[in-house]
Amino acid sequence: MRTAQQVFSGLLVVAALAAAGCESLPGGKTRAVEIALREYERHGGAGHVETQAFHTGGIWRVTIWTAPENVGGYVVIEITNSGKVVSYSAGN
Repeated sequence: MRTAQQVFSGLLVVAALAAAGCESLPGGKTRAVEIALREYERHGGAGHVETQAFHTGGIWRVTIWTAPENVGGYVVIEITNSGKVVSYSAGN
């Protein structure tokens, strides 16, 4: 029985380490949003905005909406775990 507990504990540690490694951008979500907002401003974006960010497959995807909402008033910016912007897509 003790061996099963040790194996289970080991698996929990491995899972926690794997989850932490998935978001290796220092500062995580907050940093990804900061990078995206800077890129948005560099492309001429200004004013009050709302953001949403999620991490999947080694990429942060940050959506920025203008407020109040406009048709096509959003951009999606993709950022690697190292903080490099790899995609900037404006809404239609």
